[in-house]
Amino acid sequence: MERLERLRIPARRKATEIGRQLTDTTPGSVVRATFVSAGYGTYQVTGFARQVSNLYVAGLELGTPGKPSRDIVALEPREDVDFPTDTEAVPDRAALQASLAAVQSGDVVHATFADPNYGPFAVLGVVVASPDARERLVGAWFLTRDGGPAARLIDIEVFAQAADHDLPVPAALTTWPSAKDEA
Repeated sequence: MERLERLRIPARRKATEIGRQLTDTTPGSVVRATFVSAGYGTYQVTGFARQVSNLYVAGLELGTPGKPSRDIVALEPREDVDFPTDTEAVPDRAALQASLAAVQSGDVVHATFADPNYGPFAVLGVVVASPDARERLVGAWFLTRDGGPAARLIDIEVFAQAADHDLPVPAALTTWPSAKDEA
C-alpha cells in the first residue's frame, strides 16, 4: 500500500534538501511533511503552510527557510490535497463515532481535521493510545475526546489494523509529552 510506504522513515534525513524546500514554501501553499516523534511515531501531515515567525502546517513547526525543525524528516510541495477542504461542512458525528469504535492503538489511519487557525489538514499515521483510555491520537492530534469524536475531526479512514502492518507502533502514552520531551 502506497500510504503505508509513505510512513517508512528515510534511511538518512536530508536536512539540506528539506531546508531548500522550506525556502521555496510560501504561506498558503499545500505541503506534505513527515515527522518522527518518540511519543507519536512516524506521521505525515498534509495541509496549508502558515507563517508566524517560522513555517507551520497544522500547528506543527516545519522550520525557517533553509533550516528545518528537528522532527521533520521529509517535506514535499503538493499541487493537490487528499482531504476535503470545506471547513464549513458539519461532519456526521454518529458516523464518526461508529468509525472510531473499531479504531485501536497501532492501526494506521488517515484522519482529516478542520481547525479555525490551521484550516483543513490530514494526518496519516499510527494510532497511539493516550494516558486516558478514552482518548486516541494520530500524530499530535486527538481522534477521540471523552470517548467521542474529537471536535476538529471530520473524517477517518483505517488503512491497516495493527496486526496487518509492520510499521513501528509507539508505546501507549503514559504521560502527556511536553514541548521539552518532543524537542
